[in-house]
Amino acid sequence: MKVFVNICYDKGVPPPPEGSEDAIQKAMKGESTSPLEGEDEEEEWYVPVVVSEPRLDKDKAGKQSLVVDCVYNSEVRSRTLRDPDFKIFLVELGLQRIEGQTGLTLSRNIGTPNIAAKGKLQPRTVRIPTALLNPPPSSKASSEDVPSALLVEKKTGRKSKGKEKEILDKGKAMDNVNSESKEGGGAQASKRPLIEEIGPGESADAEKPKGILKQPSSASPSTPTAAATKEQEQKSDFMIPIDVSWSWEKLDSGKLQVTIYIPDLTASSITSGQTYLDIEPRRIIVTLTNNESIDIDRSLPDAQLTAKIRDRAKEKADVLARHNKGTTKLTKELEELVIAESDKEVTSMLLLKRERAFDVDAAKAQWFVKDKKLVITL
Repeated sequence: MKVFVNICYDKGVPPPPEGSEDAIQKAMKGESTSPLEGEDEEEEWYVPVVVSEPRLDKDKAGKQSLVVDCVYNSEVRSRTLRDPDFKIFLVELGLQRIEGQTGLTLSRNIGTPNIAAKGKLQPRTVRIPTALLNPPPSSKASSEDVPSALLVEKKTGRKSKGKEKEILDKGKAMDNVNSESKEGGGAQASKRPLIEEIGPGESADAEKPKGILKQPSSASPSTPTAAATKEQEQKSDFMIPIDVSWSWEKLDSGKLQVTIYIPDLTASSITSGQTYLDIEPRRIIVTLTNNESIDIDRSLPDAQLTAKIRDRAKEKADVLARHNKGTTKLTKELEELVIAESDKEVTSMLLLKRERAFDVDAAKAQWFVKDKKLVITL
């Protein structure tokens, strides 16, 4: 399948830190900046990037393709115009971040179609670690002592006519890069929030990132043992949020209320920013501590919504069957039960799809840790 990557710029994305030309060149080559004896340690230079979740589109021939937006700070754009190597560096950085976020393996067979952008650049909300928003040591410190692990929600871009939390500044796509994709090593593509590269798991390392690009394969660690691989496979089974469920209702006030049940919900996962909520006019995304997400996307076609729910149900049935190790009859009954539950979810989803858009600005979310649920009124 072909993958289109929109390289975009917006002032709302944090800029790179100050750095010497030597530090920038080392970052572009994927080298670590180790100081010589007697010299002060130099901060490693890096480029923050916001990566959207892949969305379906069609290429010129009418075949299905994926589109992903990579958004950099507007300040880095000027250098791409005078330094071709830096432009290539940003493209490669974007491809690596997409691979890390989705689990896909992208080829480096790259083309540059003569179009401003592939698809419509949708405004969105981005969550950024506060460490990247804090002023540098030379500037005046903030009066508030904000923990660097916390995340803040930052609106960027222009406000549209609709009531929408936005990020992308439309029309600022520089290049449209397409690349062929292959499924990566049997790993399941992880669905993270719609736009988030600098996520909660990375906030602790935001001040001093180690290695902006992946090292060559020769620098890779040795091949894991069979026992370690088996353990990783068993662990990955539970990366699927199989016990998560949700429902919705229309209140007498006319508002919509969506209730999501999350068995692993804890107060610490919320306060640390590991579990959080993103709301769009036709979409709700809850990111969980295991980097999986609950994605209620009303913008998809009916057939695609149905297929998505059924695929997740089959995945859940397979996981339960493997870990229950029951008879063939029990496995079959388990699968039928899970599929029946998915049929109810399909019906609920299709009914919700036909309701009005979510009132994002007036949305209210309540986390009930004791009851393991999230209630959203919008």
